[in-house]
Amino acid sequence: MRLCLMVLALWSIASVSSLSADDLADRFEKRVFESEGAKLGYRFLAPKAFLSGSVKEGEKFPLVIFLHGAGERGDDNTAQLIHGVKRFAQDDFLAKYPCFVIAPQCPNEQIWASFSWREPDAGMKSEPSKPMGLLIKAVDNLEKG
Repeated sequence: MRLCLMVLALWSIASVSSLSADDLADRFEKRVFESEGAKLGYRFLAPKAFLSGSVKEGEKFPLVIFLHGAGERGDDNTAQLIHGVKRFAQDDFLAKYPCFVIAPQCPNEQIWASFSWREPDAGMKSEPSKPMGLLIKAVDNLEKG
């Protein structure tokens, strides 16, 4: 019985997606947003209906913005896809929950939040952090696009 349950568990994990992690990552288009000399790398995923031009009149799709943790910071525009966000690119998920996904990558030595936990008064500042400000502008730019 225990062996049967283990086999079933392994089968269900393996069958979540027949695509490799690299194939799932490749479904996210690599993009870079530039503003005032600063750059923010991000990955973009659009619903299949949007890509194929088969969107019905009045149909709307949610936007998911995936902010990674500190360990995925960098400039390779890839590390932000390591944890969690690839689920959005799996066929079953795309079919059931069509949405736009933006997965930006926070640069090294920077943070998404406009405060530092190391400061004695960790209150929110009036302006967003540099990477968050770029992300806000990138989203505004996509909406106009």
